[in-house]
Order: sequence, then C-alpha cells, then structure tokens
Amino acid sequence: MLRITILRLIPNVRFGRWLTALIIAVIGLAIFGLAGFLVDYDAERFGYYFEWPPALFFISAVAYIVPVFHFITERSFAALDDLAPHLDDSVSIPQLRTSIEQRTWAWHLRCALFAVLLWLVQSYMLAGSFRLMWFYLTDGYVSFVMSVGALFVWLAMVIAMRALADNARLFGRLSADLRVDVLNPASYRPIGQMAISSTLVVLGAQALLPIMWMDGTVSIWTTLPAVILFLPLLLYLTLVPTLPLRRELRTQKGAAIAAVQQAINALPRPQEGLNPSDVQQATVLMDYRQHLNALPEGPFDFPASVRFSLYAIVVPLTWAGAAIIEIFVNMILGT
Repeated sequence: MLRITILRLIPNVRFGRWLTALIIAVIGLAIFGLAGFLVDYDAERFGYYFEWPPALFFISAVAYIVPVFHFITERSFAALDDLAPHLDDSVSIPQLRTSIEQRTWAWHLRCALFAVLLWLVQSYMLAGSFRLMWFYLTDGYVSFVMSVGALFVWLAMVIAMRALADNARLFGRLSADLRVDVLNPASYRPIGQMAISSTLVVLGAQALLPIMWMDGTVSIWTTLPAVILFLPLLLYLTLVPTLPLRRELRTQKGAAIAAVQQAINALPRPQEGLNPSDVQQATVLMDYRQHLNALPEGPFDFPASVRFSLYAIVVPLTWAGAAIIEIFVNMILGT
C-alpha cells in the first residue's frame, strides 16, 4: 500500500495546496511557453500545432485537480472524526483513514492504463486516424507536448475520480455502522457534507472547459463526451454514501411521527371535555409533530444544499460567460 500519487504532490506545510498549484502552473507554463516560442521563432520548422487555449486548459486542470483532491481527502478525514462518537466501537478510525488515502500498486496501474485508454480514444477522435496520432507524437517537441498534455489531465482526473468513488462506497458501507438519530444531525450530516465536497473535482474541471474553447481552437462537441462521461460519476459520488442514510432517516422520522400521532389520538377529544393538563399535553405533542415533519429526510442541511447549488450553477455560468465573451470579441473584431 502507498499513498495516492496526487496526494504525495502536496507538501505537509502551510499553504501546501496553493504551493503545489503554483508549482504545477509554473512548470506547465514553462513547458508550453517553450513550445509557443519555438513556433513563433520558426513556424515552418516546428509546425502549426501549438494553440494557447488547450495548453492553458491542461495547466489549469491539473493545477486545480491535484490540490482540490487533497482538500476533499482532508474533508473526508474531518467527517470521520465527527462521526467517530456515533460509530460502533469495533470500527477503527485509523484504519478507515488509511483506506481513504492509500491504495495498492495494482490500483495505481489500473488507473494509469484506463487514463491512457481514454487519452488514446480522445486523440483518435481529434486526429481522425492512428497514423496522424503517431505523427503528432513523433513530429517534434511542439506537437508532442500538445498531445501529451491531455494525458496528464486524464491521469489526474481518473486517479481522483476513482479514489473518490472508492471513498463514496466506503462511507456508504460506514452508514450501516452508524448509530443514526434523526433528532441528532451530528450523527449523519458529516456524510452529506463530505459527499457534496466530493463533487468539486468534476464540477471544477467542467467549469474550466471554456478555456479550451477560446478562439474556436477546440470545438465544444469534441469535449462534450468527457462531460457526459463524468456526469454519472457526479451522481454516484452524491448518492452512494447518502442513500442508505436517507432510507434510515425516513424510517426513523416516520416511526417518530406515528408514535406522536398515536399519543395525540389517545388524548380526550374536545367534545369529551378537556382539563388544562390535557390541553398542555396536546399542544406539546402537536408542536413536536410539526418539528418532526420539518426534519430533513437526507443528510443534507440547508447550508450544504446551498453550497452544492452554487457549485452546480458555476458550470453553466462559465460556459455562458465564455460564449458571451466570444460573441463580444467577434463583434469588436468584425468577424
């Protein structure tokens, strides 16, 4: 077992995630900046394959995914710590933390192979033939870095998403060992918060896609398959850890409401005559029933729901913003 590769890229220092994002951005700009310089210096020799929008997307995507995945992992650890008082004594928190951040060599190899496969499929779709794919990889430095840049995005994305999917299943199984209490949100809400945080990798990567569409360099239609591929994973990350809790919470809520209603039904009816204690008890029970009806049937509180809505809205807003900017620029340039 070893720590997940992209987690190892974050140093254990203050602002470590920001530092890693900066280093990735600087290295990426240096690599692609050299490609741009070579094309500007001698386009005939180095070809016309370099475009800044895809290069900036490659840099931004990797610089985003790596630190955000580390952030989500830390939030998962925090969720475990918050859930510890509500777990069976047989559950080992240190063991769960290890299973969240460590994987086998075989796991890493499978992720790498799958990322390479996705990269080859995408490269084939863009090139149109295996011959052109090979040509772009071997023609020179410029075409090579433009081709391989997408591979690093796929590697970071596949490793992060596979690990998050594993963790979603872990929290889904963990819910069976939780002493869930519908009246105590602390016994279940950490799972909902963790599930919403897990969507940041997918939603953020999709929000960055308009960078690649700038100047019409890359067609929107060639990138939509990646969007469609990761949408089911987005649902998986939110539903797998929370559905078991939703069923348990609905069961407890229904049983509690039924018990209160039974107690109300046992009280004397108004036409039978009520004494002050009966009125007070009826008032308390009806207030309690109203409180129970207002309880959520899932592990999401209002702030978490608002946060997820904001995450989801960012994606179409960035796409719409990119389209508006593109139209505005074309109008100014008269194209």
